[in-house]
Amino acid sequence: MKHSLHSITHLMLGLLAILHAMETEVGAAIDFTRDVYPILSDRCFACHGPDAEARKADLRLDQEGFITASSSEGERLVQPGDAASSILIARIHSEDPDSVMPPPESFLTLNPDEKATLSQWINEGASWGKHWAFERVVAPKIPQMDGVPPAPHPIDAFIEKTLSLKGLSTREEASKERLLRRVHLDLTGLPPSPDTLERFLSDPDPLAYERMVDQLLASEHYGERMAMEWLDVARFADTYGYQSDRFNHLWPWRDWVIAAFNDNLSYDTFILHQMAGDLIDQPTQQSILATAFHRNHRQTNEGGSVNEEFRVEYNADRLKTTALAFMGLTIECARCHDHKYDPISQKDYYRLFAFFNNTDESGLYSHFTDAIPSPTRFLYQNTGQEAEHRRAMEQIRTLEAEESMLRASAREPFALWLQNTTEKEDFILPLNNALVGHFDFETKEEKGYLNLAQADHYASLGDQPESIDGPTGKALRFDGENSASIAKVADFNRNQAFSMSVSMWIPEVRDRLIVMHHSKAGSDAGSRGYELLLEDGHASFALIHFWPGNAIKIRTRERLPIEQWLTLGWTYDGSSRASGMAFYLNGQPMEVEIERDSLYRDISYGGNTPLQLAARFR
Repeated sequence: MKHSLHSITHLMLGLLAILHAMETEVGAAIDFTRDVYPILSDRCFACHGPDAEARKADLRLDQEGFITASSSEGERLVQPGDAASSILIARIHSEDPDSVMPPPESFLTLNPDEKATLSQWINEGASWGKHWAFERVVAPKIPQMDGVPPAPHPIDAFIEKTLSLKGLSTREEASKERLLRRVHLDLTGLPPSPDTLERFLSDPDPLAYERMVDQLLASEHYGERMAMEWLDVARFADTYGYQSDRFNHLWPWRDWVIAAFNDNLSYDTFILHQMAGDLIDQPTQQSILATAFHRNHRQTNEGGSVNEEFRVEYNADRLKTTALAFMGLTIECARCHDHKYDPISQKDYYRLFAFFNNTDESGLYSHFTDAIPSPTRFLYQNTGQEAEHRRAMEQIRTLEAEESMLRASAREPFALWLQNTTEKEDFILPLNNALVGHFDFETKEEKGYLNLAQADHYASLGDQPESIDGPTGKALRFDGENSASIAKVADFNRNQAFSMSVSMWIPEVRDRLIVMHHSKAGSDAGSRGYELLLEDGHASFALIHFWPGNAIKIRTRERLPIEQWLTLGWTYDGSSRASGMAFYLNGQPMEVEIERDSLYRDISYGGNTPLQLAARFR
């Protein structure tokens, strides 16, 4: 058969565990982690375990040191190789209610098999094992039966040995119909078709079954069947979960898992690519796609959700799933304290947590769009599409370089012309050149305040902001409970250059004030559009496809003055770069800091989204 064991490692691990259990049943040596530790944990740790507050007699049975511990009289609790001389065995067999362990008031008891297991363990040397997750998987010894021909498969040998000890025997070989159905369901999850069944039944070749197995292993349905368990481990779902449960576009990762099984990807590579496929030497689209293993967690977009709370929760989910899938550990107890049973400290937990805490994400997914939460990557359907995209990007870079050279070559002649010109009219452009909106809040009609640049557009008011005197006329006073909305104006995309300005009075410095925005919701992770905010007194200007990974944003170094009228202007050159954004205070350029500089998707919702002043939904 063409498939090696690599592609079904997780299945074989389960089989080895079963065989290990069979080995114990047929009289093999006691395994501490498998046979002894669970007894101590279930029956003894309540009083002699990791909980210091509940511990009695200053005795811990959850640590290896108890094997060499002695009583106050100098007697050994455990005498390796001699269960009869061990206090532990004497106490669990005692009939004295003041001496027997566990004590009657604990309502815990040991059955005869458990007592025998502890005795056998001590007689065999009382060896202490590692946590089972840290032990190498070792194939058990295949049992041999006197006078019985070798079993056709090692698994059969364990089954036959166990059945013989119970006085049972194997049934006759299954019929070809049953055998075909079983192997079909096992390897593809699907029953055989009538045609397949007919061909198999009519094939007299003794190797017909082997050929059928090879055909099933070569089927694309093999990968689908084998991927099922891994998709469960990775908590894959087609939706985000929580209350909205919107569709989640993670099916490309699901297809990667299926292909990994069908392509017989080795298990070490299977792990490596899902954990760090973007960090390997020469990463490929497929190795990067594999890391979506860490994006299978539930996500929310509920109004009122605290972004940081859910961002942290997602990282905790990633850590929990990684520990379960790859380390065989339940690690979440250590989120709040040192693990009481597993060797994981709280410090270890947050060291691992830091690995995932580098992800630059919002914590919410988009409520109004199907945009994928950032960080994201392009997924090419084929190599030709990737090559075409790379050529287009190279052409863009070439054109941008040519534009920069043209601008640079024109600066000196323009400066010379500007210096020598004598007529202002030669170089001052009219203010209304390409103007799409101008509101002085003087002219109010039934529909709202008139747009002086386009007579059929109005600024409609929400909850009636107060009209007050401004620097040159009237102004609107917003108090956080009211707003204004301007439809069909300023619906720019990221490739359009635009400028805006506003005259305003800032009464005080606050953590966050909304001046204006062109988006559907600020707390929506998509928040697609552009926005002007005051953050701790600093002006910020952002264009956003999906915050924070697909956006550009600048922020003024200095706070804006308060308790005075000022004119704030901001511009954007259509370059999709933060360097193309600028602020002007009363006509003078302001120094800015770049907070985000990665915008490569559209900022428009594609519909009639109004420009809103002073407030926003959610």
